[in-house]
Parts: sequence; structure tokens; C-alpha cells
Amino acid sequence: MKYIYILLCLGLQSCSQPDLKEYFCETRQQHQFNDFIRQYIVQLSPDKMCVMWSTDAIHCSISGKETFSDWQISEATGIKTQYAYRTLFSPKKVDLDITRNDVFKMSKASGDLMQSSVTSFSFTKETMELTSTVNIGFEQKINYACSLWQKKPWWKVF
Repeated sequence: MKYIYILLCLGLQSCSQPDLKEYFCETRQQHQFNDFIRQYIVQLSPDKMCVMWSTDAIHCSISGKETFSDWQISEATGIKTQYAYRTLFSPKKVDLDITRNDVFKMSKASGDLMQSSVTSFSFTKETMELTSTVNIGFEQKINYACSLWQKKPWWKVF
């Protein structure tokens, strides 16, 4: 029985992604607009970048492919939202562009785009810095200092 437990633990460790690195990014800059986010979690693998700013939303893109989220419908506003993701990897940095497309729920034609906005993230590998660029009528850049995020193995939590 003891050996089965050891094999189970080793099996769980082997399922982890060794090339995946996670970073916790935080800024101390003061900003005056409503959608200001002080912290991001960035996940990097050799061909994928993910950015998370809330517990229920992780935004990922694979290098060389434009990907799209499913349409999300807000019953309160009657607006459908879809995100488009594009990532570009270079030796020193990774760039992720997220385009948010909003249309009215009743729209049938693809040309009925109500609003489109782009949020860009640029992660510099050597300095572990994240730059977020948001267009809110004017371009707003925010710099974040990142550190490697080390998660504790589940058996060390208790």
C-alpha cells in the first residue's frame, strides 16, 4: 500500500508542465481610470502566453495562431462579446494582443460591430517586466514588476 501511494505522488508530479513558468506581476503606479488592474498573473510556455486578472478569466494565445473566445451574452445590457487573441514570440519578449469585439445581441450581420478595443501585453523575459497598454480614448501604458511565482506542492499546503 505504501508503494502505491508513492507511485501515485510521482504520477501526479509527472503530469505537471515543466516548461510552464508563472509570474506574479504588480504595479505601484497610481492611475485615474476605472478599469485599472494592479496585479496580473502571466503564464509562459514555449509557444503559449496566458494572462489572468480575475479568478474566473484567463486569456491565452498560441504563437502563430489567431484564436477566438466563445461569444458571451450579457442579458442585462443585450451585448454579445468575443475576444480575439494574437501572440508574437521573440527571443527577448512575448507580445499578446487581445481584441474585444462587442455587438448588440440582436445583430445578425458580422458588420454590425458596435465597439472594438485592444489591450496589449508585452512581457520582457530578461527583466521580468510586463507592460500593459489599454486604449481608453487615449493610450495608457502601465508597467508591472514581475517575479517568478512558485506554487507550493499540494502536500505542503497542510
